[in-house]
Amino acid sequence: MTDCRLVPVLLVDDDENDVVLFRRALLATGAKVRLTTLDSGQAAVDYLHGVNGYSDRAQHPLPHLIFLDAHLPGISGSQVLQTIKSSIALSPIPVIVLTGAISPNETLALYRSGANAICLKPLTAGQLESFTSLVCRFWIDTVVPPSTGTTT
Repeated sequence: MTDCRLVPVLLVDDDENDVVLFRRALLATGAKVRLTTLDSGQAAVDYLHGVNGYSDRAQHPLPHLIFLDAHLPGISGSQVLQTIKSSIALSPIPVIVLTGAISPNETLALYRSGANAICLKPLTAGQLESFTSLVCRFWIDTVVPPSTGTTT
């Protein structure tokens, strides 16, 4: 399968170990995705708006699914989510918020901001592989993705 036929997926997480483990788990599932990883909220906003080096959509396609760490330095996961959901072009993209811990108030605020799901980060490699397999089967293989334009 060529790269252009892979489903673009974005992972925004500042923890390098989590990113490596997520990438490995995703590869183990055999999901036909093109994973882009970014380590900050600012990079995510730039990528999604196609600015500061991300303007080439052939090289930096809009994702069909976003995994977003709730706790990012600088521009927080909540702020990134609000940016996504306030954009006509970006708002249809499903966003799964990942976190190690979260309060009930923060959970409610994220759902009110448009999170499609909020998930605790799996603790083991096996749990992470099961999680990524389940999520990809649902969001990539089952759900009809939104049509994403090139304007934000």
